[in-house]
Amino acid sequence: MATGDVGAGFDPRVCEPLQVAAYELVRSDHYVSNVLPPDAKDELAAFFGTFLLDRQQARR
Repeated sequence: MATGDVGAGFDPRVCEPLQVAAYELVRSDHYVSNVLPPDAKDELAAFFGTFLLDRQQARR
């Protein structure tokens, strides 16, 4: 892919966007923490639940 050819490798007639979608969790130092499929909502919540506070709990 040449510079400036954004999306040159994606042909919507060949693959459905949801078939190639994923959550990629990347830290600010570019470390890839996790890669999850789009239907892994419980796993995503568990990942963030290890270090984020619930709004209701944070107000107490």
